[in-house]
Amino acid sequence: MTKVVRKVGSIPSSTGYGVEVSIDILAGFAYVIRKVFPNARIVYDRFHVMQKVIKEFDRIRRQSRITDKGAKRLILKNRKDLNEEEKAKLDSY
Repeated sequence: MTKVVRKVGSIPSSTGYGVEVSIDILAGFAYVIRKVFPNARIVYDRFHVMQKVIKEFDRIRRQSRITDKGAKRLILKNRKDLNEEEKAKLDSY
């Protein structure tokens, strides 16, 4: 990790002013950015954020023993896009 910090740290400090960085959720990336650009705004990439959200929803669904095949789709669907039947089914969980 130190090698990466040194390499990225070789970028002139004036270049780092007002930096906004989009990164993966891995802690190592954020560590390097904070070391080299302490004032940088870190933005986590949407794909990986949504991947974590979906995995967590699935874990909760399994933990709650919701086995209905359509449950995952209902949980992930935007509430405003649900019809009345889907809303009632989702509320029953």
